[in-house]
Amino acid sequence: MIIGHSAGGFLAVSGAIKSGLSKYLAGVVSISGLFDLQPITFSFLQKELKFTPEEVMRHSLLSSKEKLPFPLHLIVGEEETPEYMRQSEMMKEVKKASLTYVSNVHHMNILNAFSDPKSPALKVIENFMLDKQPSTTI
Repeated sequence: MIIGHSAGGFLAVSGAIKSGLSKYLAGVVSISGLFDLQPITFSFLQKELKFTPEEVMRHSLLSSKEKLPFPLHLIVGEEETPEYMRQSEMMKEVKKASLTYVSNVHHMNILNAFSDPKSPALKVIENFMLDKQPSTTI
């Protein structure tokens, strides 16, 4: 199991695809992940990252319709920005992933939902690991 948040969510998915280890994984969980790099080219980050259109297309996980070789579960806060919501919903659709919305959290505090060992957020990951259908909203 690989789990990542934000850009780490992107790295968890892309790393699992490219590492050759996907056949050994129970799955990947991406928390408030970033999957479409195109919007970054319109942000202040582009000045530092200098993405070319070719790099954006090659590395954006949403640009490929290819089926993932492992189960993917997405977790996103209900108070996320519209762009994070859009990307998670698109990833669910394009990659046939499961998706859970966490109530009353956003990008910067969603990880707090996992701090209690008895939290519903951790139960979602546990159910995913056990190949049970995770909750869609917690």
